[in-house]
Amino acid sequence: MKNVLCIGALLLLAASCRNKNPSAADAGAPSVGTASPDVTDSVQKSYFPVADYLRNEIRTVDSTPIAILKYTTRNNRTDSAFISAPVFDQLAQEFLAPELDSPAFEKRFSETSFADRTTNSVTFTYSSLKNEQPVQRVDILLDPEANNRLKSIYMEKSFSAGDTLVTKKMLWKAGRNFLIITTQQLPGQAALVRQLKVVWDSDPSGVSQ
Repeated sequence: MKNVLCIGALLLLAASCRNKNPSAADAGAPSVGTASPDVTDSVQKSYFPVADYLRNEIRTVDSTPIAILKYTTRNNRTDSAFISAPVFDQLAQEFLAPELDSPAFEKRFSETSFADRTTNSVTFTYSSLKNEQPVQRVDILLDPEANNRLKSIYMEKSFSAGDTLVTKKMLWKAGRNFLIITTQQLPGQAALVRQLKVVWDSDPSGVSQ
C-alpha cells in the first residue's frame, strides 16, 4: 500500500509540474495536458509507471496467502476454478506488454489528462503513436480524494494472427481483480468472444466494484 501511495504522490507532483496554465489551475479548472510526439529524448517525461505498478501488484498477490479464482466465459457459459499463484502470474502477463516499459512507453505514446469533479477522479489517457504495436490505448484512473490512489488500469490491444483480427479489452482493478475480453474476427464469420476474469480480493464472487 505504501508503494501505491508513493506512486500516486509522485504522479501528482509530475502532473502539477506539467501544468502550463497556472491561472486555470488556481481557478480549479480540470487539468488537461498532452505530451507531444515531437518532444526530444533530452526532455524528461513523467508518465505513470504502468508496467512497474502492475509488477508490484503481481508480487503482492504472489506473497499473500489468499485464494485466487478464475472465471472463464464463452458461449454464455461460465466456468470457475481456483488457480495457483504461478498460473495467476502467467495470466497476468497479458498486461505486461514490452511497449509499456520505460523508456519505450514515453516514446510510443502521447498523454492527455482530465479531472472529473462529477466522479471525483483523474484520468490519464495514453494513446499509441505507432499503429503496428499491439497496445493502442491505456487509461489510468486515480482517486484524488485518497492521495491519488490508483483505481484501475484499462488497456486496448489490437493485432492480427494470420487471417484473424484479435482485439482485447482489459481492465485491472487495483487490489481486486482483472478482466480480459478477447474478440476474434475471421473474414466473413461471426466474431468469437471469450471473457476471462481473475479475482483475488476478499469477495470470492468476483462481483466487487
